Amino acid sequence: RIYTLFEAYQKLRPSASYDNADRVHALLSAIEEHGVPGTYLDFLYVDEAQDNLIIDAALLKSLCPNPHGLFFAGDTAQTISVGSAFRFNELKAFLYRLEREDANVKRKSRRPVDPRFFQLATNYRSHSGIVNAAALLVRLIDSYFQHSIDSLTPEVSLV
Repeated sequence: RIYTLFEAYQKLRPSASYDNADRVHALLSAIEEHGVPGTYLDFLYVDEAQDNLIIDAALLKSLCPNPHGLFFAGDTAQTISVGSAFRFNELKAFLYRLEREDANVKRKSRRPVDPRFFQLATNYRSHSGIVNAAALLVRLIDSYFQHSIDSLTPEVSLV
């Protein structure tokens, strides 16, 4: 069934055109073949991570080989990308696999660094009325579109 969908997609897609995933794969291939132009990044902070593809994490990791250098922030309930299925648990699992494939880890010149996830549950910007209204919307999304967003502890407000 999935392969049938893929074949239908290939027929609809104009020849020689790229989608976002194709673009990232082309960039990864170029980096693998030619290396990163310039210097690597020591640290990379990505906000609104939910509006990226999971494969984008592989590209960012290739630019920032520091195993402690990547930081992703976002909220899957605020996704603006049409058709996005981004979930932080999937990002964590993907980064775990990438870390196990790292050349230094395979050579045992360093130990793998497992990705960590934590939630910021205190909202310092909005008063409790807004936070509670947003929590209601998130609960509705979660109940009508199960597994479409990350299930998190509801935020609290100090304002």
